[in-house]
Amino acid sequence: MPPDQVPPSHRTFASAAWRFRTRARGAGASDRDPPECDPGVGTEIFVWFEDLSQRRRPCGTAGLPECLLPVAAGLRVVERRYAEGHLHLLRAVRLRCQGPAHTAVAALYVGALAAGTLAWIRTGRAGERAWLATSGACAG
Repeated sequence: MPPDQVPPSHRTFASAAWRFRTRARGAGASDRDPPECDPGVGTEIFVWFEDLSQRRRPCGTAGLPECLLPVAAGLRVVERRYAEGHLHLLRAVRLRCQGPAHTAVAALYVGALAAGTLAWIRTGRAGERAWLATSGACAG
């Protein structure tokens, strides 16, 4: 959805997500976009999707449909966790971003809202510790 069609409260996230999608499709970046990070250093992004399917509102889902993950040249999926009983709904995803992470985070957040779920997003060591804790693995 183009940023001008989004409610004012979500406009900042929507315009960042729109720039991320536009860039992924090959359009040039604007002068106002932040500089790219060092290509040799990647940012890990850890995302959990809240299960809203049991709430009273009929539009909630058990996760994010995998087809709604943002796609870009510098973004790749490291690990996926699917919602129980759903082969296409992501319960959590771990991504590596080779560029500005804030645009990927905005795209994930807006995509989750559009799908009827909430995205809980963390980066860095705190995100990695939370990821390991939720997977049942021991941090070494």
